[in-house]
Amino acid sequence: MSQQNQFKSNRVPNALDEIKLRLSGEPINGSKRRPSLKVATSKNNIHMTVFTNVEGDQDGGKIAAQMDSVAFFMFLNTLDNILKSPQPIKRSIPNLNYKFYQGKRSDTPQLISTIILEKESDGSTYISIVNNRASPAKFYFMPSDFHNLLNENGQPVTRAEMTKVYGAAWRELIAALAGNVLAANYVAPEPRDNNGGGNWGNKGGGNYGGGYNNGGGNRNYGNKQGGNQGGFGNASPNAQEEGMPDWGNDSGDDGFPM
Repeated sequence: MSQQNQFKSNRVPNALDEIKLRLSGEPINGSKRRPSLKVATSKNNIHMTVFTNVEGDQDGGKIAAQMDSVAFFMFLNTLDNILKSPQPIKRSIPNLNYKFYQGKRSDTPQLISTIILEKESDGSTYISIVNNRASPAKFYFMPSDFHNLLNENGQPVTRAEMTKVYGAAWRELIAALAGNVLAANYVAPEPRDNNGGGNWGNKGGGNYGGGYNNGGGNRNYGNKQGGNQGGFGNASPNAQEEGMPDWGNDSGDDGFPM
């Protein structure tokens, strides 16, 4: 049994795996598929992963934001502040980790990705996770084709109003599910060796090398103005140079052990 199949067979699905929780954006650079953003837990931590679905993007268009649980809830509280802000506002959260180059760990943590949250001048709010290898995508907090919000005249509300209420709903649900999933899937830390060492990372990171290969499907759901379901995942040919482990799959872990 391969390492990837073994990982998949041992993993227990949880509530965050629900595909309708994923955010979806408009197709990038003429791509036929929408980019998607998902939230997943991994070893008492929380990861967000973007799949750009742009053909030719490095790492298969995969952008990972690996965070410890408190940092993730800082992100959620920042989102709450932005949604409630009466004025345009922008905040960013850099995500650092050690990288591995030809099996050697970097001396200091390096920038892996950056989370961007912004309320634009028209009041619309989005999230983006970017790095220097894949195409950037904006995910506005919008519902799928199956639901909408209408004003007193029976017309769709503005994107600004929709992103405010839908973003608040997504934030509230993700916060509740993440806390419960973390509690239900707690993993006790491994014992340290006699020399006081341990295989521990820094912040959201871990000391692992290797490469990953993310197998992805192509489940796309229609949406209005950028709905909430998208397609996902593909291969990552440059993982070994970037220090990403061979845990690649799209069933809830973004390939970064914590």
